[in-house]
Amino acid sequence: MIPFLTCRWLDIVFMEELTVKERASLIPLILMSVSCLLLTPTMSLAKDKKNHKVYRVAEGKPRPIIYKDPTTHSAIVKKLPANTRWIIKLPGEKKYTRVTWLHVSWNNKVGWIMKTQLIYDEKATTMARKNPRCLYRKTRVKSCNTG
Repeated sequence: MIPFLTCRWLDIVFMEELTVKERASLIPLILMSVSCLLLTPTMSLAKDKKNHKVYRVAEGKPRPIIYKDPTTHSAIVKKLPANTRWIIKLPGEKKYTRVTWLHVSWNNKVGWIMKTQLIYDEKATTMARKNPRCLYRKTRVKSCNTG
């Protein structure tokens, strides 16, 4: 709905019938609409903060890969480092050829990863539920470190 509103406001601003002064009065509204668009992904993660589970890479497994779709034939989104932490499970889980895939987010990369390559991190999940800033790399404070 917001993208439509933003486009609609841009149409109004650039209508030829409006004076320069009338157009200038609409600029704050347009800026507010654009800022809402930019914050939407962050807000969607924050609204369900009580339901998110945090995972980390399982030791002794091959280097985990985040795929665009839940299959190894899909495009690679990101190859994760061996000791990766703070992998956030998003809503959605799929089973494909006897492999369970989790929908995850890590450092602004979203995709699918095999469940067998991850371990549920109870301590990090508890910490994230108490302090939602722990879910975001840019706002994660030292108190979010789990070890």
